[in-house]
Order: sequence, then structure tokens, then C-alpha cells
Amino acid sequence: MLIDILKSYLIGICAAAPLGPIAILVLQKTLHYGHRGGFTSALGSTLVDTTYAIISIFALAIVKEFVNVHQNILLICGGIILMGVGYSMAMRDPFRKMKEDGGAPAATWKDFVQASLTAISNPGAIFIMLALFTFFNVGDQPQDLRVAPLIIAVALGSATWWFCFTWVFSRWRNSFKFRTLMWINRISGILIGIIGLALLAVLLSAFLLSRITHHGKVIRVPDFTGMTVNQADQYAHDASLRIDIADSVFVKRMARGAVFSQNPKPGATVKTGRRVMLTINAMNAKKVSMPNLVGYSMRQAKAELNSRGLTLGRLLYVDDMATNNVLRQLYKNRQIEAGRMIDSGSEIDLMV
Repeated sequence: MLIDILKSYLIGICAAAPLGPIAILVLQKTLHYGHRGGFTSALGSTLVDTTYAIISIFALAIVKEFVNVHQNILLICGGIILMGVGYSMAMRDPFRKMKEDGGAPAATWKDFVQASLTAISNPGAIFIMLALFTFFNVGDQPQDLRVAPLIIAVALGSATWWFCFTWVFSRWRNSFKFRTLMWINRISGILIGIIGLALLAVLLSAFLLSRITHHGKVIRVPDFTGMTVNQADQYAHDASLRIDIADSVFVKRMARGAVFSQNPKPGATVKTGRRVMLTINAMNAKKVSMPNLVGYSMRQAKAELNSRGLTLGRLLYVDDMATNNVLRQLYKNRQIEAGRMIDSGSEIDLMV
């Protein structure tokens, strides 16, 4: 148990350490209010970290599903909160009360709430906490009061980080003039506002990109085989697809101009607007040159016919001393000379 408590203490430190909007806010509060005021504000972040630790232990699966389902809404809210916090910091005079009262400024409960809201504005922080619990192997715990020491250790770890953070920067506080602190305040507010604006811009870009690329909109490719090009084009249009003729073949037993094959294959899952490449059966057979097979062996003649797109027909055997060698080549029962142009796929009879 002691090891897990130490691990939880480290988790609290690691969760608080990354620099971001909350660190900028706490730095600004520290430079304005000093160590105590900055630390008081930072405790708002510690409260959120502790809450996330409780969620990580007690409701891991539920939180994952909720954040995934409502991620965009959470990010929009986070962006708006950050922009509001940034505007408040940039436009408000943090020294107004000090000038009126003639004393040193002091943090209020509003600063605590502001820091809490800034920490909550980043829903991704819950995943950081979940990842830390997984990394340190602290997640497998009984879901009852026995985990209280672990939660307290996380809170102490976060508080320790912010105590040291605010103490270090408070040492520099007296070296700044009011005017310098005012500009730090404004720049800090602008930076936080920019982060919030960037968050909303990323969401807007993702939304527009999903509309352009049809993200998440998928359909199954229909079977265009056997259709005419016009039929395939109409069918593709109805299915929000496009077709292109990529190649042609000639198959005697198939209707001329019909679709022979397609890519992607029928039944494949694609996005709307996808281009489907078609291979059609040519209207006329491709013309090929008849090779000279006389003197070839049967194996050589068959290979040559296949390479030319021709088909081996009948084999006519005659008595001759040249066993299994081609003596004559016939096309439609007539001898055909080498070099004559004939239809691709034609049958060539051989006398051997």
C-alpha cells in the first residue's frame, strides 16, 4: 500500500507539471499576489486533479465513454472558458483594489474559481490522469474508502508542485514594476485567449474537413459487372459514386460494351464520391499479328499463342519424322501466313 501511495504522489506531481493555460494563469497570479495568492489560485487546479483521480479510480469505463461521445461539446466549452478567462485577465486591472486601498493585493475566492474553471476547460486532462494511473499501475484498486490515501496522495503531489512553482516565481516578484506586471497580465490573458481560440479553430477545421472528405460516410460498392457503361454510370450516380473506364478486354461470350470487372470489388466499403475503375468488354476484338509457329515444339507454340492473345484450337496429327513439331498453322480451316492481322482470342489449329 505504501508503494501505491508514493506512486499516487508522483501521479499528482506529473498531472500538475505540464505547462499550459493553468500554468500561465498561476504564474500571473503569483507575480501579482505573491506566493500565498498564487498558491491559493493553484489549489483550484489541485481540486480538479483530485477530482479526476477519483473519477479515474471509480468510474474509468464510464468516463472514457462519456468523454468520447461528448468530446466536441466538451472542447467547445473548454475553448469558450479559456477565451473568457483570457479576456478577463487581459482587460481587468488586477491592481485596482490595491491602488484604492493602498495595500498589497490579495487573492480571492474568485481567483480560486477562475483557476478551477481553467483546469476543467481541458477535458484531455482526464485522459492524462487515466494514462498516469495506468503507467504507474495504480488503477487496479478496491472501489471503496480504502483508496482514500491514494486520492489524498494525488492531491498532495499536485499541491507540492504548485507550492514549489509559486514559491520560485514569487522570488522574482519584487523585481517587477507595476507597469511590467500589467503587461505580463495582459500578455498572459492574450496567450490563454489564443489557446481557447485555437481550440475552437481546430474543431472548426475538423468539422469542415469531415464535410469535405465525407468522414464517417461510407457505402458498399455495387456490382457493375454485366451492365452497360450508361447503366453503370446511372447506378453509380444513385449510389453517390463515380466511374471511370480504365481498360478494355475482349470476351467473345460476353455482351459487347458490358462491364467485365471493377476496382474496388463489389461489396467493398468506400467513402461517398469514390471513383470506381471499370474494365469493359470491347465493342470490337483487338487485332493481333499471327506469329510463325512452323518448326516450334508444341510447348513453344502454345506459349507463343498465349503471349499474342490467341487460343490453341485443334491439334491435327500427321505422320512425320519431326515428332510434336508444328508443320502447319490453320485459321478457320485455312492455312494462315505469319504477320496477318486477326482478332484477339481467335482459335488457331495446329498440324503436328
